[in-house]
Amino acid sequence: MKRQEVTLLFFIAVASTAAAAFLANALFGNPNDARETVPVVERLPAEITLPDPLVFNERAIDPTRTVCIGVAAIDDPECADQFTPVEPGPGGEDEDS
Repeated sequence: MKRQEVTLLFFIAVASTAAAAFLANALFGNPNDARETVPVVERLPAEITLPDPLVFNERAIDPTRTVCIGVAAIDDPECADQFTPVEPGPGGEDEDS
């Protein structure tokens, strides 16, 4: 390649890079000018309100435990601690009935 061709290619490269930079700035804008609004969190009150005792009490169901319902649950090993065996009464029936 001749020196004149190398110079011409260099100027074409510089001009195309400058044109791409100006075009990108025109399309996308300057990132330093971009502003974003962010919602501000309000301060929490200092006082704590107690939860509803109707829902949160000692007799409430514990959601972390498996709830076993029905006769099939008696044979389930996860439910073994929830059932207590009932001894038949003197008449041969359960005492609860």
